[in-house]
Amino acid sequence: KNTKVNIVLYDCSIAKRDITQTLKKDFENFDIVTVRENISKDNLKDIIKDSKLKLYPDPAFVMDVEKIKGIINPENVKYDLAQQKALELIKESVK
Repeated sequence: KNTKVNIVLYDCSIAKRDITQTLKKDFENFDIVTVRENISKDNLKDIIKDSKLKLYPDPAFVMDVEKIKGIINPENVKYDLAQQKALELIKESVK
């Protein structure tokens, strides 16, 4: 029985000045690290292998409108087509 569990650091945002030797070592424990913006990806690209480092938009931009309609007033919900396309690209890349 395979009991391996992937450890993911989700939705990371980090400035270059905050990357310490200890933090570099800690990053070795993760199988995947997702970052919210290109600057964080650039800050980590010398520390984390490219195959483990993924750019993924802030979760607020990929929320499923249908799921949140019961929580907030649907009149205030605007679902940007660019956000929808980003979500489709992400789903496709993890298949």
